Amino acid sequence: MRDFRLAALKRFERRPMAAWFAVNMPDLDFDDIYYYIKPTGEQVQDWNDLPDAIKNTYEKLASPRPSASTSPG
Repeated sequence: MRDFRLAALKRFERRPMAAWFAVNMPDLDFDDIYYYIKPTGEQVQDWNDLPDAIKNTYEKLASPRPSASTSPG
């Protein structure tokens, strides 16, 4: 899997940026994006127990609150 991802990254880096994207997002730095962050806390069972930062993220994305069958954190 690692070799596949590294090969995909090389192909991505060789491709020129699409003109429409370069105009709309000229300052985007792909090296400054967190693609994955390992969870550091424990899962919570209630929406009210979530940190405010996570609740705010859901609100900014206009995502519905996770149901009881899904994990909110």
